[in-house]
Amino acid sequence: MEPAGRRLPHRQDRPRYALGARTPATGADFPPVDREKAYDVIDVARAVAARHGATVPQVALGWLLAQPAVTSVITGARTTQQLTANLAASELRLTEQDLAELGEVSKQPPAYPNWIQEMYAPMRIPG
Repeated sequence: MEPAGRRLPHRQDRPRYALGARTPATGADFPPVDREKAYDVIDVARAVAARHGATVPQVALGWLLAQPAVTSVITGARTTQQLTANLAASELRLTEQDLAELGEVSKQPPAYPNWIQEMYAPMRIPG
C-alpha cells in the first residue's frame, strides 16, 4: 500500500480537505499529492481495518511490516494512545486478499526514467 504522494490523510473524508497543522497555509501540497488516489487508498484501508477490528494507521503499518523488503518501520506518535495503537499493528496479520487489495489500489505508475524506458524498450530491443 504505497501512499499516493506518501501521505495518507486517514482522518479526512472526501471531498473536503481541512487545512491543518501539517498542511501549508496555501493548501498546496509539496511534493504534489494525488488526493483522490489517497482517498481511494483510505477507502480500501478502512474496509480492511473493519474486517480486522483495527484502525487505518494499524493497517498501513501492518502492510509495511508484511513487505519482504522492509526490515523495520519508524512510526511517529504524539500521544501515548497513538504509540500503543501503532505498536499493536505488529500483531495485525493481513490476509493475502488484504495485501492484494491494498497493493492494487496503491500501485504507483513508474517514475521517470522507468516509464520512458518501458515505452521505448520494444523499439530498441530486437525481438
